[in-house]
Amino acid sequence: MFPKSLTGIAALFLIAKCGVALTPKMQTVKDISVGVGEQLPSGWIGLGARSQAMGGTLAASTIDGTSLFANPAQLTSVRRTEILGSLVASRIRGTADTGNPATRSELSATGTALNSLVVSAPYPVYRGGFTFALGYARPSDYGQRMNRTGIVVLQGQTFRQSDILRQEGGLSHYAMGFGVEVAPTTSMGLSLRWQHGSVDVRRDVTLVAQGMALPDSLVGRYRQHNSIDGLGVVLGTHTVLPAGFQMGLSVSTPTRYTLDGTWGDEYHEAIGANVYHYDYLENKLKYKIRGPWEFGAGLTWTTYALTLATDVWYADWQQARFDGSPYGATSGIDPDTFFETRYRSSLRWHIGGELLVPVVNTYVRAGYWTGSEPFRGPLLDSGEALTTAGPSRAYSFGAGWLIDRVFALDVAVVFRTGRMETAQSVEKTGDRRFSVSAAFRM
Repeated sequence: MFPKSLTGIAALFLIAKCGVALTPKMQTVKDISVGVGEQLPSGWIGLGARSQAMGGTLAASTIDGTSLFANPAQLTSVRRTEILGSLVASRIRGTADTGNPATRSELSATGTALNSLVVSAPYPVYRGGFTFALGYARPSDYGQRMNRTGIVVLQGQTFRQSDILRQEGGLSHYAMGFGVEVAPTTSMGLSLRWQHGSVDVRRDVTLVAQGMALPDSLVGRYRQHNSIDGLGVVLGTHTVLPAGFQMGLSVSTPTRYTLDGTWGDEYHEAIGANVYHYDYLENKLKYKIRGPWEFGAGLTWTTYALTLATDVWYADWQQARFDGSPYGATSGIDPDTFFETRYRSSLRWHIGGELLVPVVNTYVRAGYWTGSEPFRGPLLDSGEALTTAGPSRAYSFGAGWLIDRVFALDVAVVFRTGRMETAQSVEKTGDRRFSVSAAFRM
C-alpha cells in the first residue's frame, strides 16, 4: 500500500509516463526538437591549401587536382600525373550574449580532417589535352556550436536559461571526372560526385522560472542522427583570354540526397511540488531532399610573378525541395515551407593573390571572402525570432614551395567570423583553420 501522501504523486507520474493526459510543459514554452540542426551542411571550408590561402578562389585559378570538385575544365592544367593530399585542423568557437543585462557564454571545439585526396592523370591525345581525375574531398561540414545562458522571456514568463547545442559531422565527396581541351584556349570538363556522410545533433536545455517561491524547473534533451547520401554532376569551362586573363565558369546540378536516421527527446520537469519524467522516445525518419543549383564564375590575371583572382558563387537554397517529411505526416508542418524559413540564398565573393619571391623561391599568398551562410539556425523559440543574420567574413594567408619541380608544399591559415541576432540574444561564431597540402608530380 502507498501512503496517502504519495498516492497523488504516483498517479501523476504514471499519467505523465503513459502520456495519457500530460505533455511536457517545455514543448509549449520552447520547442527544442523540430528543425534544430542543419538538413544539409552549409559551413563552407574550401579545397586545398593554395586555394584557401588565396581567399578560396577556385573557378579560374586552380592548377591542381582540386579543380575536379569546383571546375573540372581546369584539370587540363595538370600536365603530369599528380597525387595531391590536404589536411585541415580547425578550432570553432561560439559566444552568445543572452538577456538584459546580457550574460555571456561560450562553447568551442577542435578537429582535424582530411580535406582532399586526388589523383590526376593526363592522357596523351593527338591534339590538345585530356586529363582524368579521381578523388575525395570534404569542402563543407556541420560545425555549429552554441551555448546560450541567461535570462529570457518565453510565452510571457521569465526564465533562467541554459541552451547548449552541438552539431558534428560532415559530408564527403567522392568524384571522378575529366577535363579536355576543345580548342587551344578553351577547355571543358565534367565530374560525377557521390556524397556520403552523417551528422549528430545534441541539444540540452534547462529553464528555471523566475519570481516564484517554488520555481518550475524544465529540463529537455534532444538527440538526432542522420546518414546522408547524394548524387550530382559538376560542369565547367575554362578560357584563356588576351593580356594574361583567364575565365572560368562552373555549374553544379541539383544533388538529390537521401537522409535516413533517428531523432528523439526526453524531459524532466518539476512543476510546483510535482515531478514528471518523460522517457526518451526514438523516432525513425527517411526522406529525400533535392538541393539547389549552384553557379560559379571566376576571373584570373597572371604575370610571371603575380597572380590575382576573384570568384563569385551563388546558390538559392530556398529552392530545395523535400520528398517526404522529416517531421512525420501527422506533424502539420509543410517541409518545403519550413525549409525556406531556415535557409536562404547564398552569395559568396572571393578575392586573392599570389606573389612569387624569387630570392627564396616562395609563393606568398593572401585573400578574403565574404558571403551569407545558407543556414540561419534553430529559430522556433517563442520570442526569439531572427532579427539580423550577418554575413560570414574570412581572411586568409599562406605560402607555397615547389621543390625540384616534382614536389609542391602549400600551407594556409584562415580566420572566419559570423554574427546572428535574435530578439533576446546576440550570437557570434568564429573559427581558425590551418591547412597543409602536398603534391607529388611524376
